[in-house]
Amino acid sequence: MAPIPGTPYHIYAIVNGEKAYLGFSIISIPISPKFYTIVGYRSINNPRVTAWTFTPMGGDDVKLYSTEHPRAAVAARGSPVVASEGAADILRPLMDEPNAYSISGVSSGVEKQFWTLPPADTITQLRTRPFNGHPNEVFYLEFAVM
Repeated sequence: MAPIPGTPYHIYAIVNGEKAYLGFSIISIPISPKFYTIVGYRSINNPRVTAWTFTPMGGDDVKLYSTEHPRAAVAARGSPVVASEGAADILRPLMDEPNAYSISGVSSGVEKQFWTLPPADTITQLRTRPFNGHPNEVFYLEFAVM
């Protein structure tokens, strides 16, 4: 089941195999036939978080990943967050994974982040990680497509 555009979602983290509610929601917004923008507000910082599960409010879990990605994303510190189709320009293929891409961005003072992804029903892996141990500064969102 893919996320439904315009629907609020609870967001969970998988921490050491346990699902932990992070206390905020996201909205999946279609911006073109090929891309979705996910708007999120982080409420906690947890360096152990390695995978996300998106759950429609009142619905069943929507797992957008299968396993933790084997390779960390590589991106320059301070890469801008782009909430438009132009974000496709910063999708970087990972050399070890021909079907995996990474997108990077900097959170603002209110920790508002915009991520642009491929069609939601093609996502098989999704995770974030902090940059140099500073989760308030730079996040990487990693995913693989079928």
